Parts: sequence; C-alpha cells; structure tokens
Amino acid sequence: MGIVSIVVVGGCSHVDPLFTTLGVSDRGPEQIRIPQSVKFELGDILDQVDRKLEADCSVNIDDLTRLSGIAAVRIALCRNPKTREAWANIRLKAAELGRAEAALLPTISARGNEEGGSTYRRVPTQSFYNQKNYLSRGRATVEFDWLLFDGGANLAGVGAAREGLIYEEASQNATLLSVMLDTSRQYYSVVEAETLLKLKIDAENASTIDLKIVKGRYVGGAAPYADVLRADAALKRAKLERIQAEANLSGAAGDLLFAMGMPINTSFKIREILLEKYKTPSILELNEALARARQNHPAIQAAVANLQSRYADAIASRAQSVPTVTFNASYSPYHQKGAIGQSHNEVGAEKMVGLTVKIPLPISLDNIYAARAAEANVTIAEAQLHATEQNIAHEVWSSLQNLQGDVNSITTANEYVLTAQKSYELARGRYTEGIGNIIELTDAQVGLASARESRIRIISKCIADRLALLANTASLNLENVE
Repeated sequence: MGIVSIVVVGGCSHVDPLFTTLGVSDRGPEQIRIPQSVKFELGDILDQVDRKLEADCSVNIDDLTRLSGIAAVRIALCRNPKTREAWANIRLKAAELGRAEAALLPTISARGNEEGGSTYRRVPTQSFYNQKNYLSRGRATVEFDWLLFDGGANLAGVGAAREGLIYEEASQNATLLSVMLDTSRQYYSVVEAETLLKLKIDAENASTIDLKIVKGRYVGGAAPYADVLRADAALKRAKLERIQAEANLSGAAGDLLFAMGMPINTSFKIREILLEKYKTPSILELNEALARARQNHPAIQAAVANLQSRYADAIASRAQSVPTVTFNASYSPYHQKGAIGQSHNEVGAEKMVGLTVKIPLPISLDNIYAARAAEANVTIAEAQLHATEQNIAHEVWSSLQNLQGDVNSITTANEYVLTAQKSYELARGRYTEGIGNIIELTDAQVGLASARESRIRIISKCIADRLALLANTASLNLENVE
C-alpha cells in the first residue's frame, strides 16, 4: 500500500548545519556549489592520527646527557600538553566528520513484541456459554527511512565537518609551530646562559690574577693599598656576576624543561655549542618571505577555513525554507491465535511505502534574523582574515628587519671584542711594568667583560630572530632549528 503524507510545520524542518566546499577561499556564498558526491575518509583520517600518536615518544637517556636542539624539540612535540591536546582535537573533528557523513545514509530500525495470556468469558445463567481461551500474539516491524531532499542541509553538514577538520589541522600546525619556536628559543636561552656563565667564570679568574699582581706590587712597595682594595672590589663584583649567571642558567634550564613537557627536576646537559663561532644566516628577500607566509602560515589557513564556515552558514540559512522529502518503507509481519470467537490462527503482514514531505512556512522571523546574522558573520570572518594576514605580514617584516640588524651588529661586536681584548692586555702589561694605574686596569677588565657579553647577547638575539622568521614564514622544522 502506497501512502504520501504532507505535513506543514511552522518554522524550520530541522536545524540546518553549516555548509562549505573545500579549497574555496575567494568565492562568496552564491558561488559555492553543493558537492555531488561525498567520499568517506574517516577511517583514513583516524588511522593517520593514530599512527602519529603512536610514534615513539620515549626519551633516550643519551639525549639528556648531550641534549641537542633537535632532540629538545622532538621531545617537546611528543610530551608537551599543547601538542597532545591538538592531536585530540583532530580526533574529535574526525569523529564529527564521520557523524556528518553517516547522516547521508538511510536509517533502518526494527522493533517487535510477543505476548501471551488467557481470556475467560462467564455467563452466570447459561453456564454452557462459559469459555476460556489461551491467547498469544506478536508483531515485528522493520522500518526504512531515507532523506531524499533537504535543500542540501545534510551535505552542508558534511562540508561543515570537513571545514572544521581543516580548521583544526591548521590550528594544530600553529600549535606545533608555537611549541617548536618556544622550545628552540628556550634551548638557545640555556646555551646563552651557559656561555655567559663561562664568561663570568673567566672574568672572575682574570680578576683573581689581577688581584695577585696588585698584591705583589703592594708587598714590593710599588703600589698603594688603595689599588689592592680596588682590585679586590673588582673581584667581588666578578663573583657576584658569576653567582647571578648561575641563577640565570638554572632558571633557563627550568623554562626549557617546562617547554619540553619534562618533569621540572629532570637532570640534563646540553651539548657544547660555541656561540662565538656562530655563522650568520642568509636572509630572505621581503617579497619571498611574505609569499611563503601567505601560502603556508597555519594562522592564515585557519582564518580561511573560518571564512568558509561562515559562507556555509549563509548558505544554510537560505535553505531553511526549503521543503524536505523523506522516503519511508516498513514491513510488519504479525500472528495471533486463541482469541474468543476466533476459530483459526491468524497470520499476516503489513507493508507500507510512502513519502513524507515537510514544508516550512515561508514567513518566519527566526529565518530572517538567522540570515542577517549569517551575513554579519561572513563580514566578521572576512575582517578577521584580513587582520590575520596583516598581522603575519607585520611579524614577517619585523623579524626580517631585526635579523638584518643582528647580522650587521655581529661584525661590529666581533671587532669590539678584539679591541677590548687588546686594551685589557695592554692595561695589564702597563700595570705590571709600573707604567699604568689600577683605574686603567679595572676599566679594561669591565670593558672586555662587557664586550664579550654584548657579543653573546647579539648572537643569541640573531638566533632567536632567525627562528622567529622561520616560524612566521611557516618554514620552521626539525632540520633547521639548529
């Protein structure tokens, strides 16, 4: 038996999900087409995520006894809570994609019941009419429903889920970039702190030697006691700076362990890196750097995905007044026996095939304001994308200018150290020979220590700005963190 039922409802037939078409970044809502087919890729996506999650993230003890920048970043990518949260968010979006794709398939449901009992009929004045029957009956029903047309709402849901997965993947890439940049910066902060500590130790040793020279001249009557006091004060200052450098190194080490996701009491030692021999990097042209950032930066990709979602929302809001058509079919076999007055067992089946059409009313204030809100969200998303592009371009330009300044400064810093070294050697020789004075010697000490420290800080800043430029152009990876 075929049935067509028409149901008129007020408002929307159901809540419309978002819709988008993948790979579209420069089209308005009216230019986005509903995809003609949907490929089920959920299993592949989850398998890829599982393989990445199951990667070997165990920490090799040898990595901690001679920790390199690459090893530190690798450990951070495995153990940092931010990266694990990012992977979990991808799994969540992949599952939502699977649910959205499942909505395109027909639904099949089944139910059944079986019951039994007895009936008794008693006629007090005519006992021969009394009758007792044992009754049993049952029914099983299988129903098949398939939404044939809904104005593209379910396909919109699939597109929205795919766009959500793209957005989450871009956000995950941004998280990985952030973790890599932060870890590599913290690693080189430890390198810088360790190098500065060595310089402070060298300065303290030099001050100790200078104090012995001054004391020797004082004992010989060639220098006043004021020279001894000044040299001793210079040694105390060097010791104080060394103690502060040790504290700075401990703090930098703790920051690196935090960035790596390791327990804060973990012992490690970085491999020896001579910052004094650092080779200045080559510098990209501004246009090339900007082009790389526009093409690859995950923040821009996430903003584009957000804009596509807002486009999809606008399309979904337009489809809220579209009728829906659902194909329905059911098969229900049944049986019954033992009823009063029934002389035979009854066995049969009911078959039904039909269409259900739901037509939303054409006038709905909710639909009107939903469409206005969707249009406003598109405008907001466009502004956010433009702002993101501007911010990334500004970051690229700033890091590029900083790096250029650092490279130019390193040459001057090297010359500064050579001059300060010669000045200190000359001042020490002059004082030993009795030609110079203690003020000249201590000033030369301070000048050499300051020159060495300045060079190390400039080199460290150059490394940090280089890493920032790589991150801003989405080029930072395990191969170029060192």
